[in-house]
Amino acid sequence: MFGDKIFLSCTKTSDNCGEFVCGWKWQNARGGVACGRIKKRGLRVGVISRGYGSKSKTYPLFVTENTNPIEGGDEPVLIAKRTNVLVVISPNRQQAIELLLSQAECDIIVSDDGLQHYQLQRDLEIVVMDAERALGNGFVLPAGPLRELPSRLKSVDFVITNGGKNQYSDAVMYLVPHFAINLKTNEKRQLKEFQSGVAIAGIGNPQRFFTMLEKLGIQLERTQAFQDHQYFEASQLEKLSENQPLFMTEKDAVKCQSFAKDNWWYVPVDAEIIEAEKQGENLPHFWDKIDKLVAQYRNG
Repeated sequence: MFGDKIFLSCTKTSDNCGEFVCGWKWQNARGGVACGRIKKRGLRVGVISRGYGSKSKTYPLFVTENTNPIEGGDEPVLIAKRTNVLVVISPNRQQAIELLLSQAECDIIVSDDGLQHYQLQRDLEIVVMDAERALGNGFVLPAGPLRELPSRLKSVDFVITNGGKNQYSDAVMYLVPHFAINLKTNEKRQLKEFQSGVAIAGIGNPQRFFTMLEKLGIQLERTQAFQDHQYFEASQLEKLSENQPLFMTEKDAVKCQSFAKDNWWYVPVDAEIIEAEKQGENLPHFWDKIDKLVAQYRNG
């Protein structure tokens, strides 16, 4: 239907009903690193997403870094901000693709959170899972956290584990923070300049964010976990922070930018992906497989 386009189904374990595992997610570094590396290879890339959390009255919808997160969803806005690629959201992914291709030439389309969207053609399937939680008790809903049987992992192209290696790892992803950015002034500071503060997180696994800050030497006087995708009011956060630095994730920051205070900081992370070695297996390199797919399409 869509001609010589390459479709990547990039999926993370999450609480979205269309995913492999429910229960955790943190940031959109996985999408950023994929799109960034693809662009460096001179390829034109676009992203489609269901737009979980979006309250737009019309779909499909183009999302940019300036889109109101209430309309576009916090994660699609963050993807647009971090990658500078075209992002389209819609519960109907076919319509999202049609709108995307009507406005841009794309060599690769990344379908974020799309593993279970079987109506959509895909050339490569990627699952990102938490290394520690993995598949939980191994049962599907409602007895466990899985959306599909564990055997489904055997048919995907790559499993990337976040935070360490486990038995499923084809590659390992580490989220690396470098600095904090002030929401109001855009000032950058090294994290080692902060000794203490307060932290909030409206993500799937807030403790991961809090632990990261503490490991960097920041003494957290108070932490507050919110529901994933929750939208904030200024009064909620002002009561928490007072005169102390308030730290939040980059995903939460896109929802707080319009009413930010001088002492609010977000901590962006970069994803570093390392190929994992599995005993007795000669695994194809992730980017080699991407390059091979591109060459096949370009050569007809």
